[in-house]
Amino acid sequence: MLLTAVHQQAVNRPQAPAIRQDDQVLTYGDLWRWSSAVAKQLQTEGFRVGDRLVFMVDNSPEYVVMLLATWMAGGVVVPLSHQIKSRDLLKVTGHVDSPWVFVASKANPAVKKIVGVDASSLKILDFEFLQGMEVEAALALHDAAHDECLIIYTSGTTGDPKGVTLTHEALFTNLTSITEYLEIQADDCILSVLPFHYSYGNSVLLTHLISGAALEIGASMMFPQQVVEQLRQSHISSFSGVPTTYTLLLGKTDFANKSPQLRYVTQAGGAMAPSTADKLCAAMPNTQVIIMYGQTEASARLTWLPADQIADKRGSAGRAIPGVVLQIRDERGLPVEPGIKGEVFAQGGNLMKGYWRNPEATNRTLIDGWLKTGDMGHLDKDGYLYLQGRQSEMIKAGAHRIFPGEIEEVLLELDAVLEAAVVGVPDELMGQTIRAYVVAKGVEQNTRDLMRYCKEQLPLFKMPKDVVWVESLPKTSSGKIQKHLLS
Repeated sequence: MLLTAVHQQAVNRPQAPAIRQDDQVLTYGDLWRWSSAVAKQLQTEGFRVGDRLVFMVDNSPEYVVMLLATWMAGGVVVPLSHQIKSRDLLKVTGHVDSPWVFVASKANPAVKKIVGVDASSLKILDFEFLQGMEVEAALALHDAAHDECLIIYTSGTTGDPKGVTLTHEALFTNLTSITEYLEIQADDCILSVLPFHYSYGNSVLLTHLISGAALEIGASMMFPQQVVEQLRQSHISSFSGVPTTYTLLLGKTDFANKSPQLRYVTQAGGAMAPSTADKLCAAMPNTQVIIMYGQTEASARLTWLPADQIADKRGSAGRAIPGVVLQIRDERGLPVEPGIKGEVFAQGGNLMKGYWRNPEATNRTLIDGWLKTGDMGHLDKDGYLYLQGRQSEMIKAGAHRIFPGEIEEVLLELDAVLEAAVVGVPDELMGQTIRAYVVAKGVEQNTRDLMRYCKEQLPLFKMPKDVVWVESLPKTSSGKIQKHLLS
């Protein structure tokens, strides 16, 4: 499956670039040879089929090598942020029962074995040495369709992360659908700023590897102007980001004044406000802007909005990707007609096996072969999905049920607003009231003008009761806003 596809690229196009970072270029031939050598070493060290290997390494060529090597050896990858704290790391290693951790620096004494990039302090693997090794015999690839290959812990926007368990078949099914609608070609090169440990970043990486395309590891979004300069390089053809990625590029750089010449850009990892999509399209008139929606539980992707539909279907998350079926269901779990709001359910070969060692949560989420997404919305007569927001984020103010996204979209229409997050706060009389956390685009913070605009655009019951101006909003490493940290 995936390994076979990457191996085919290594055989047919060994000198083609696979991964770029700074001045380092890893070809497909090097990638396969290096990964095979690491897989052999893992087996020598006692790594067994089905073992879980926890990653806590930033985006790098070594990350990609270890990812493929672990799968070659029949293992399951558990990717985490390289910034994870020791206590959280111990929770995960205990939960997945893994003595193996792939780290970049210090060893954790509670872990039995460490596989590290920095071999100066860890006498296990030296990647510089392994890069030049030749593998004498071909490896038996352990990527059987129903075998587990990934356990991705949800990003924790609710503060309750769970281990989403994916099989090789589910992952590869989703990857092939994505490559089909994006039409990824071998001569493409994407600039990636998304963390590989995040479902979206993982899918961007792997879709390009199975297509024989190149991926360049970009700078951190902490330096957005540097990312813009990288995007202007002639060999970059595409880019992927979450809504806050584009908010920063449009609001904090000269991106809009001199946009890069790309074939396409994609957006997922949360709903993009229509006003932001409008600004992005205006800034990149010759680039396809593709809106997408998905969940980690679906291996990444559920819908896509073709670039030629972005005006006609303004505000839509798109239609089901190849191989996926969508339904909207009411509170009784029954399908509803187009135009009727309810909860989004999805079915397809890309769905997770379940939550790792959490059968209760699995049974609440996977129902008769359907994924209960927790997202609310409706389908139009053409099958295009329009999302309202997460059911768990719904604000209950008196008799009203309000989705924060409706208010956030209005706030983001203001030129003075860079970012906005709306939450419900406890209230004795109403149950909850509406609070808006706002990041100003400049130095001016004008609450009166903001509230006046809201009054013009929103009914009274959706008006924020108060506005809190902040320098930044709390986010996950993938750029999702963590609303559970706002109160």
